[in-house]
Amino acid sequence: MAKSRFETSADVETCVEYLRKHQNSGLIAYVELSKTTGREIEGKDRYILASARRILEREGIFFVTETGNGVKRADDAQLAKLSTEEPIIKTRRIAKRARKRQSSVNIQGLTDEQRMAFWIGSAILGAIDQAASRVFRNAVEEASNTSDSQISLSKTIDLFNKMKSSSDRPQ
Repeated sequence: MAKSRFETSADVETCVEYLRKHQNSGLIAYVELSKTTGREIEGKDRYILASARRILEREGIFFVTETGNGVKRADDAQLAKLSTEEPIIKTRRIAKRARKRQSSVNIQGLTDEQRMAFWIGSAILGAIDQAASRVFRNAVEEASNTSDSQISLSKTIDLFNKMKSSSDRPQ
C-alpha cells in the first residue's frame, strides 16, 4: 500500500513565499498576508499562516506574533523563550489538567493492565508537574548561577531528587 503524501495548498505556498521574502522587514501585518493570499488570515483561514510558519520553522525561520497586528521574525531572545519557557508552561498546564481528570477515574473498574498503565501515567504526570514548578525552576536557576553552561542531566536529576526529599520531610 502506498504511503499518503500530503501536498501544500497554493494558499499556504503563497504565504510561505511572502513570509520568506519579507522575513527581515519587521512586522508583517495580517492585512498584508490576507491581501496576498486572498484569504482571511485573522479569521477562518488562520490555518494557512499556521501551516506556513510550520514549514518555515523546518528551515530554521521562526516568527512570533504581535497580537492583533501580525508576525515578525523572532530574535534570539524570543526564540529562546519559544523553545523553553512557552513549552514548559504549556506542558505543565496540560499535566495539571490531566491530573484533575484522574479523580474521575474508577480505578476498580480497570483491568490489572489498565490500572498499572494508569499508575505509571499518574507518576509521570506528577513528575512533569513537579519538574515544571516554580520551586524547581528556582532551584535550577540557583544551580546555574554557579556555572555559565548548560546544566547536565545528572545534575538536573540530583536537583529533582533533592527537592523531592526536602518535600518528603515533615514540617
